[in-house]
Amino acid sequence: MSNISVIIPIYNVESYLAQCLDSVLGQSYKHIEVICIDDGSTDSSGAIAQQYASKDSRIIYIQQENQGVAVARNNGLERASGEYIAFMDPDDFYPTTTTLERLYTKAKHANALICGGGFSDYINGTIKTTYPREFYGYTFTQEGFIDYDKWQFDFGFHRFIYQKEFLLTHNLHYPPLKRYQDPVFFIQAMLLAKRFYALTDTTYCYRVGHQDRAKWQAKHWGDQTKAMSEILALAKAHNLHTLYDLTLFRASIESQILLHLVKRGIAPLPQLIDLASLLDSNPARVNSDYPLSISKPYPTYYESLLYEISTHIAQNIATINLYQCKLGRIFTKILQQYARFKKWKARRK
Repeated sequence: MSNISVIIPIYNVESYLAQCLDSVLGQSYKHIEVICIDDGSTDSSGAIAQQYASKDSRIIYIQQENQGVAVARNNGLERASGEYIAFMDPDDFYPTTTTLERLYTKAKHANALICGGGFSDYINGTIKTTYPREFYGYTFTQEGFIDYDKWQFDFGFHRFIYQKEFLLTHNLHYPPLKRYQDPVFFIQAMLLAKRFYALTDTTYCYRVGHQDRAKWQAKHWGDQTKAMSEILALAKAHNLHTLYDLTLFRASIESQILLHLVKRGIAPLPQLIDLASLLDSNPARVNSDYPLSISKPYPTYYESLLYEISTHIAQNIATINLYQCKLGRIFTKILQQYARFKKWKARRK
């Protein structure tokens, strides 16, 4: 039995996979198993993983039809035999050779269900560890236990290890979503554990720069909105006001990105309307730490977003046809949302 199972879902990452596997296999802590799940790659990623597996018995190679990263991670979790679980993405890597040793040693000593350190971005050969305020939870200034209800962060699940028995006892798995499934899993785990053990070390390097939102399909955007909606519901249920505000802030940023892509004709309009509806049905709190826009205060933000959507529809009938949407249905939905917004605005006076 291994002490740590490192689960790596693999899909078309031939340019980065070797660095990732070298990072994991080169760890000073040797009592690990590495579960590589090839999620139907069409490049040489599967061959690279198999080549590594032929040389290192700690690698378990699993091949599956393309079903998405959530299914791949869940299949890896079912196969894992380690006392603790680590999740690694195939284009990322560990910052030092002692990362897993530090995580496991500290987790065992503290008897922690979840243990993790700082997050970092890897950009053009440089590791970045400083972030704007909406990423306040990426680093820790002191070591020790932190109660989740006092932290309330959502990103960077990779930098933690999770006790396998804890995950299985609570039937914790990734929801079957194309995007944003990891914050849902992470928050659910944190809520059940109630606290985690934090390290000041940086324990994960996330590669930035090769992702392209323009390649997302309708399901990616739709699933992201579903996940944000679930997180907002969790935040409300557990009185996590900071998490609630933070999620709305992230949704507002995503709406601007999606609006830009819709205007370029390379993203789906219905998913933008659904995201706008999410913002409408979850109004920001008064004196929120994370206002719903960088440039506009709420409720002006939502009102202007609806105006931009309706203007775009009126000026780009071809776009509507492209996405096979009935103009009347879309306008009806917008008018219904706008009516709700007006009622909400009236109640606020």
